[in-house]
Amino acid sequence: MRPALISSPLRSGDPVRYEDLKDLIPDIGKRRPTYATMTAQFVPLAASASQSQQIVTNSEDTDFLVTSISGIATAVDNTTFLTNGPFLLTLRYGSSGQQVTDVGTHFNNLFGSGGLPAELPVPIRIPRRSQFYVIADNLSGTAYNVRLTFRGVRIAAS
Repeated sequence: MRPALISSPLRSGDPVRYEDLKDLIPDIGKRRPTYATMTAQFVPLAASASQSQQIVTNSEDTDFLVTSISGIATAVDNTTFLTNGPFLLTLRYGSSGQQVTDVGTHFNNLFGSGGLPAELPVPIRIPRRSQFYVIADNLSGTAYNVRLTFRGVRIAAS
């Protein structure tokens, strides 16, 4: 099944309700959503390097609907937090290669912080038994630890 970007009845910042999910996932039926997080960690993201991490849902029989994203970047020793991470991030589906971001997007323009995650205007659906990739490009000559969190709901198979 080719994943598609979906339109959403949700507005940014609105809570995700079961009724809204029925519009987003027509075959939801009696499946009930549960809160979940998935992460991509670049520990470390090497200096001036490009690395890829995948979020895998094929070990679970659930769809994952991402509603917000956040990230944190630190020095490799985890003692210094970066307020302006020098990274470009690209998000794409694994099987189709369809990109969510058309080009590498600056870390601060895409991801919120842990206390204030970036609410997505349209949720990203990662279907069960599929992969979703995050590609990080370090623009700096220094290695950093980059941890990204995708928050949303899992929807179990019927």
